Amino acid sequence: MTASEKHSDSAAGPAPQPATESLAPTAESELLVHTSSELVAHLATPGRAAAYRRMLLEFGVDPESEEFAGLADKPCIMFVEQPGSWLTPRDLVRVRLLERLIDRGGFDAVRSGVRTLSHDRFTAEGDKAVLLDFKLHQGLGPARLLGSMYLRRFKHRTYASLHVQAKSYQRMRSIWDYSLQMLGAADVSAERFVEEVNSIFESSAERGARDVLPANNTPADLLRIGADLRRCRLEPAFKALWPARARLTKDVLWDVYWNAVNSEFLEVPIGSLSAQLGRIVMAVNDPVKMARRLHLVLDAAADEPISVAGLVLDDDVFRIVLFDPHRERFFVEESGGVRREIGWDEVRASAAEERGGRPSGVLEYLFLAAAGCYFVVDPCDHVQPFHERACAIHQEAVGLKFPWLTFEPRGSLAEPANCFTDIFRPGFATFAVDVLSSFLER
Repeated sequence: MTASEKHSDSAAGPAPQPATESLAPTAESELLVHTSSELVAHLATPGRAAAYRRMLLEFGVDPESEEFAGLADKPCIMFVEQPGSWLTPRDLVRVRLLERLIDRGGFDAVRSGVRTLSHDRFTAEGDKAVLLDFKLHQGLGPARLLGSMYLRRFKHRTYASLHVQAKSYQRMRSIWDYSLQMLGAADVSAERFVEEVNSIFESSAERGARDVLPANNTPADLLRIGADLRRCRLEPAFKALWPARARLTKDVLWDVYWNAVNSEFLEVPIGSLSAQLGRIVMAVNDPVKMARRLHLVLDAAADEPISVAGLVLDDDVFRIVLFDPHRERFFVEESGGVRREIGWDEVRASAAEERGGRPSGVLEYLFLAAAGCYFVVDPCDHVQPFHERACAIHQEAVGLKFPWLTFEPRGSLAEPANCFTDIFRPGFATFAVDVLSSFLER
């Protein structure tokens, strides 16, 4: 039975009971939906929409606004990440699971799909760091696509404002060139692979791009890597990687480039989540009430400022908007820790113009859940403290797990390396179907 057939979420139904568990950290596996039957039960929980409505009212949000009215009754499902390299086995399987669930008819096909957080704050820290890496094979890399100087210079800018310039362009071009050269050579023979790698080393490989090459060029190691690459379907691997090189041009915008490359690789259209996050901000009709409620459920100290929103000004820097609970005012911190008070109208303006105005981490998660959004997440991502807080608050308010779902990572999909060429190993397609079936048929 499909999710749509089982779905019965009436606002008049009995409300889920608040959770009685403590807000202590939860095992990552317990936070996620792992099977179709669990997903169907989650969707069909009586009173879910009514519980979300109450939560929104408590947070000073208009549940009758365009963004929320009726949306919990017709949920959507998304794959959402910051723009960057999604050329991995797990990302491919995530998208295929997303497609299967949309095809089943339980989710709004228009609102569902793959989305990017283009106006998020650019960083190379935490789980976001993997979006700046490319790993061709277990014996190669990973190669960081951007250098340390670029990372320092543009830290805190938005992904949408980044250009691939000068040295970064040269670095990325070389990473793709070396990768394609190695794939082409290995397709001929392991010996030809050794010759090609040695040739690259001898030609003074581009600094930074060297990381995509073997750690050393001893003949035995190179032959072993070349022989293992030959176990992969190298011609389709070459063709799948080629758009990354072909679409790279000087000064190309980072998000535009990666949306195009990832769309070709995953064979799906890619949109932005910025507009939806902006509409959520516009639905906040009492921002002080929202901030007070968040301060309470976070159990923050009486005078402790908390993060409530993010906005982007004309300088393309992503700023955190904090709430001062003593003065009940909003502010941002400028360089040197200087506080500058801002009005909520500035956040609304950033949202209305799709320049990055959005709720902050915990609020973003809660409000997207209330808008009926389910998310297919990477099973190997770490659960951060603010994720745990959002999940715990959601559980207490709605009586349900946060609407995250994923597949069980097995085999190469559980490997930290998550290498591009693993997709082209014999049996991967069959293996991926089996992994998806373990979700869909349970």
